[in-house]
Amino acid sequence: TTFYELLKKANSFSSTQPDKRTIERTFDFLSDHYDQILVITVSSKMSSTYNTLVQYQKTNPKLTVFDSRQNSGSEGLIALAAARLIEAGKPLDLVVEELSNIAKRTKIYVSVKTLKYMVKQGRVSKVTGLLAKIMNLKPVVSIDSEGKGIIKEKALSLRRNQKQIVKLLQKRPLEEYVIVHALEPERAQKLAQRIEKATGKKASYITEISPIVAMNAGIGAVAAACIYQEEI
Repeated sequence: TTFYELLKKANSFSSTQPDKRTIERTFDFLSDHYDQILVITVSSKMSSTYNTLVQYQKTNPKLTVFDSRQNSGSEGLIALAAARLIEAGKPLDLVVEELSNIAKRTKIYVSVKTLKYMVKQGRVSKVTGLLAKIMNLKPVVSIDSEGKGIIKEKALSLRRNQKQIVKLLQKRPLEEYVIVHALEPERAQKLAQRIEKATGKKASYITEISPIVAMNAGIGAVAAACIYQEEI
């Protein structure tokens, strides 16, 4: 809650990736205890963390870096899939191959109350943000196949854009989905109920998003992340 109070008051804010020394110290330690290390990063189009780790990978052969081309709940689903594959005894090369297939079927749809946070972070242009404010639009934000943020749908109310999210999840048979939110548990629960009613599937989990994601999506954001049974 303290973070969100600071976010409300801040005129500007930014995030930064771990410094080189922290990365080296962390993975050198892990390398002393594990034969193989798999790192699933946020989309390389949204953060330079992936490229930094790829450079470090050249000095540490135990490290494998996978660009999820996702973030937040959709990145979490890919990480969860990786854990299941590893637990099933799959070798690392097959895990990475399967994750590449899963990533193509993974999507996130974010219901945002305002685009001002995304404008401040450069995720959305100032012109788009201004138009959305003037028209009082409540967009559904997603990520394209390259890992870039896009406006997927537009609505004039939060209720309407949640209906759009439900329809998007109905486009293909679902393998699994989760709900994440930024200080909006009631709306998150309602979205989960609507999706369950429409698809017959329960959310694998409902949780609050990390501060970094909240800083971009903004207070009140609610998202559904899913893995479809087939590529879209």
